[in-house]
Amino acid sequence: MLKPAPLHVGDHVAVVSLSSGTLGELTQQHQLNRGLKRMRQLGLVPVMMPNALKGRLILQQRPELRAADLKTAFLDPSIRGVVAAIGGDDTYRTVPFLMADEQFKTAVRRSPKLFTGFSDTTINHLMFYQLGLQTFYGPNFLSDLAELGPTMLPYTTKTWQRYFENPQQTSIISSPVWYDERTNFSESAQGTRRMTHTEMHHYEVLRGHGTISGTLLGGCHMQLQIRRFKTTDAPAAAALIARTLLTSNQGDYPKAYLDRLITQMTPAWLCQKAAATHFYVGYFQQQLVATGAIGSYWGRPGEYSLFTIFVDPEVQGMGGGRQILHTLEQDVYFSHAHRVEIPASVTAHLFYQHFGYRPKPGGIYPDDEGLYRLEKFPHESFH
Repeated sequence: MLKPAPLHVGDHVAVVSLSSGTLGELTQQHQLNRGLKRMRQLGLVPVMMPNALKGRLILQQRPELRAADLKTAFLDPSIRGVVAAIGGDDTYRTVPFLMADEQFKTAVRRSPKLFTGFSDTTINHLMFYQLGLQTFYGPNFLSDLAELGPTMLPYTTKTWQRYFENPQQTSIISSPVWYDERTNFSESAQGTRRMTHTEMHHYEVLRGHGTISGTLLGGCHMQLQIRRFKTTDAPAAAALIARTLLTSNQGDYPKAYLDRLITQMTPAWLCQKAAATHFYVGYFQQQLVATGAIGSYWGRPGEYSLFTIFVDPEVQGMGGGRQILHTLEQDVYFSHAHRVEIPASVTAHLFYQHFGYRPKPGGIYPDDEGLYRLEKFPHESFH
């Protein structure tokens, strides 16, 4: 494996948006500025790649632009490292462009650079592994460099320090603490500290024991345990939905609107919804992290609708949304449908379009409820 050289004070480090264009949204401007300041405090010179700040919509539609930025970073001899902006669920669409590009692959092998990121960036790490480059499943820009607290989290700071050392051997030590995830990422949250808890479990061995030798691959994989909803799931499902609305959707909808939805989606309401639909819940490590339902579309024969699809913000970008959607599309209702509709939020409509859901005629903009009305025709070959 090719091992990149350690970073040095004064090195240029590229920022690339490989999974999502979130970093380029106006709502993230304060985080952008915060992350750039932190990079400079480390003694690095941040370099925003040409397409990194073009926003969610453009970069979702143009994966080749994201791929071009990574290629540019590796072809530029002045750049010594690359940091991913954030994870998500879409970096897989950059891989065909890069792995078919001999100039990019040659540059990776001739000029190995430090590369760091996590979550969806696992796909990029596996790509580099195929090319023979050692990379670091570690901090990204938005989640770590742009941390809203007074300073970067201590574990993150130590990781960046190691990037300046990059020794032949590294001990990977568990953090002594863990943190509650933030529910407020707005500008008003700057300078606020996270709630801290003592880590009691540290690293856990899932299979095997004793001393193990071999190649260490870092990455994320989440396999949900999905089953039909039970009434005992209702309180946890209502809490999940409230948390998701106030975290994932807060940048796209007024708080008053979200509060109304939360007031409506009580445990009792969810039980009623489950009685009228095929309602599923997904668990990960004994925690309810996803919901979704499929039911009749206003009683019309052969027409169904997807409802109440939510994924916990802490595990978004790890495949949970795909798994819950796949489950709904394996349901007997879906197999009988000639048309399926989904009322998609501004936040999530592009996700569903990845899977063949398209705006209804005249529905390219959100309706009066702030939702995109998307549809899919399961038995038509062009879908």
